[in-house]
Formats: sequence, structure tokens, C-alpha cells
Amino acid sequence: MEGFDRKSRNLAPLEAPEDMSLGGAVVSEAKPVPPPGAELAAWLLMARRLREEVLGAELFSDPAWDILLDIYAAEARGERIQISSLAPMSGVPSSTARRWAHRLEVLGLLERDRDARDQRLSYIRLSQYGRDRIMLFIERLIAKGSPPPIIR
Repeated sequence: MEGFDRKSRNLAPLEAPEDMSLGGAVVSEAKPVPPPGAELAAWLLMARRLREEVLGAELFSDPAWDILLDIYAAEARGERIQISSLAPMSGVPSSTARRWAHRLEVLGLLERDRDARDQRLSYIRLSQYGRDRIMLFIERLIAKGSPPPIIR
């Protein structure tokens, strides 16, 4: 999404595409279809960052929601989120981000995975329950319709 800064994140593809050669032709595995509302989730997160920029970050703090939205959007793009990336993406100190991640794990919304090649690295992802809840929210929000036009 344009204007959505992901430079401060430690990202890795969810799954590296496997190319197979068949008689000189290269066939790639099909890319997964993004979940409903993935672009909306990224837009909502961008809108939250813009709100903080315009009105000040000290007025707003909702790291759990930021974490859930960003992971949902990142997974739709085929990215994995390292635990160490939770602080920059939620705009809170590392200890606060880790505390929220743990809380979201306890609630069954997130799951943690160790990197198969480097056990020091941990990735966080939505559980199926967490994904279903985010999708339900987005579906219900979309069903409410577009906001009314701005009249000046």
C-alpha cells in the first residue's frame, strides 16, 4: 500500500516460492489469495499512524489492535513478522509490545513460531481463531457501508 512505511520491520516471506522446472518451462506455485479486507486492514493501520502524526501519538495507544491489524495485513502480503518487530509496528516500547503479544497469545489470537534454521528468531502470526475474528470485524465493518461524504 502506497505511503505505508514498513522499513522498521524485520520481515521474511511466509513461504519461499518453490519453482520447478518442467521441460525447460518454469512453473511457480500459485500465490495464496489474500484474505478478505487485507487492504482495508493495512489502510486502517495507516490511518491510525496518520492520526498520531496529526494529533500526537501521546493521545492514542492501542498496541493490541495495531499488532493484530499489521499481522493480518502482513500475512496477506506473504510476510512473517519477527517478535522484535512488534515494538516499531505498534509504536510502544519493546517490553510493552512483548507483553501485549503474550496477552494476545493467551487469548488465543496469536501463535509464536521459532525459525527452523535459527532458533534465536521467533515469528508471530495470527491463530486461526485470531484470523477469523479479524475477518469477522472487517466483514461487519464493510457491511455497515462507506462513510458519508464530507460536506464542506
